[in-house]
Amino acid sequence: MSLWVYFIAAMLLPQSLESAKEELRTKCPPGRFGPRCMYQCHCKGTNSCSLDTGSCASGECARGYVGDGCQNVNLAFNANTSSKNLVDSNATSCQTEGLQSQHWLDLREKLWLRRFTIVVTGFAFHTTESLKDNKGAQVFIQVTNSSDTKPEWMTSSNARITWSGNGEVDIFLEYAVQGRYLWIRGSNLLFCEVYVFGGRNVALYRPTAQSSTLEKFTSSLAVDGVTSQRFADNSCSHTKGASGPNKFKEIFKERVSWWRVNLTSRHVISRIVIYSRLGYEERLRWFHLRAGSLDPASLLTVYQSPDKRPPSILDILPVTPMSLAVLQVDLYGRGRILTLCEVQLFGECPDMTYGPSCNNTCDCADPEEVCDSFSGSCLSGQADREDDKESESDSLLTGIVVGVILVVAFLILGLFIALWLRRRNNKRNDKTEESTTTTDLPSQDDDTYEVVETTHNSQGDVILRDVSTGNGNSTSARPSFRQKFNSLTLCGANSTKKKTDARKKGGMRSRKGGPMPLPPRVTASDVYDDANSSGGACAGGDGSGEMYEVLGDREYESPYTVFKPAVYNNTL
Repeated sequence: MSLWVYFIAAMLLPQSLESAKEELRTKCPPGRFGPRCMYQCHCKGTNSCSLDTGSCASGECARGYVGDGCQNVNLAFNANTSSKNLVDSNATSCQTEGLQSQHWLDLREKLWLRRFTIVVTGFAFHTTESLKDNKGAQVFIQVTNSSDTKPEWMTSSNARITWSGNGEVDIFLEYAVQGRYLWIRGSNLLFCEVYVFGGRNVALYRPTAQSSTLEKFTSSLAVDGVTSQRFADNSCSHTKGASGPNKFKEIFKERVSWWRVNLTSRHVISRIVIYSRLGYEERLRWFHLRAGSLDPASLLTVYQSPDKRPPSILDILPVTPMSLAVLQVDLYGRGRILTLCEVQLFGECPDMTYGPSCNNTCDCADPEEVCDSFSGSCLSGQADREDDKESESDSLLTGIVVGVILVVAFLILGLFIALWLRRRNNKRNDKTEESTTTTDLPSQDDDTYEVVETTHNSQGDVILRDVSTGNGNSTSARPSFRQKFNSLTLCGANSTKKKTDARKKGGMRSRKGGPMPLPPRVTASDVYDDANSSGGACAGGDGSGEMYEVLGDREYESPYTVFKPAVYNNTL
């Protein structure tokens, strides 16, 4: 039976795990997906998406988002440009100028930029294959802080350009560059859309903490994805500060008001955006940003705000993209209140890693390609190595062998358990049968059967006396281990005429714990008469008491010998 339980459990376990996984996915609130529901859906026209990948049923991301799972912010959306068709998030609306063209985008502020996608098309004679092979078509791009109409174009030495069959040109720079203007020039093609990847908000739904909490305004409200700056919308975090009837006591409790977000692993952050409470922007005067690893002692100041009223939305560009796992906002001064409506950290995993915790390694066909930080996808395709196939085959074979070994082990275990249960049941049955055949015979009771003295009668027979009763008269018709008796006269060939001290023979215990056996060498052939010593009943069993014989063919060295009535001359 146990074997079937193991077998059924082994069969149902994978299905149970998959069901549990599906249940966890379906429990995500609307508009969220992924492990622990830590991502937001950004699909065009709806807030629902694939619970696993975040992909949209329509195949289109909401305006302002781009990339796998629509997780990257599109910095080019609604940017100032020479052609509005390039930044309307509509890849089907293309420029109306000729094939030889040059365009610019003004991103309105300096930003760290590294990846771009340009959707292009050409006339009928430009086939998909020609675009893929980069025949007859060229794309040049430059990031600069100058609006000069004659920029120096980037070359392929520091940019990785990939042409795809759907008319997309993906440009991935060797390292991030800082700039505000984007210049694009092409030949023998038309530009339809430009996407500038601004990273994904890696602070979303991450663990947070703060120095104190006012009522229900917890630290997690600053990473809930809601950018409303109205306090009435209950989407802002809030420390206690010096408020309420005890504000003069509270003012000395907090020397520094702080808020912290834990990314759980290092990410490369290129931009920080902080939304403060409308009408209370001055609360963020002279605050510090500290960043570092998971160890709080590693936090270092990476930004310090000026001592003036800041804007309601602070867009902070670090001096260089920085690697961090923890970001902390510090507000120095006793009793100061720290209110944050949303904190966004835009960045990616370190190169060659991807996933929610950046703990997965890229596996691209081109080993030098940096995969997508969110999904791990590669423009060159996933690696297809023979050793990987062999490894998979070996893993499959190993799994089969291990499975067979486990089945055999369970079979052997089940067999041993079955044999053990059978043996135990047999013992129980034997004991039951034994107790059934001797139901009229009481069980032993050391406390009531207490022979402490042996004497002899005139015929030389041994008399066993129970001194606990204090007299020599028979008080029981059927003495047993649970019924005290006065005296028993031993009759038979094995009677001993030697006085025996029962306390020195070892075996049965007395009430005081000492050894107390019956006289030795007494077997089943011996007979007892419960008459007193003057009865002389041994000869024919016709004395004043009943006759008893010993059960069992063993000597009187065991405390488990039982008596039963013996019939002699039909007198009993």
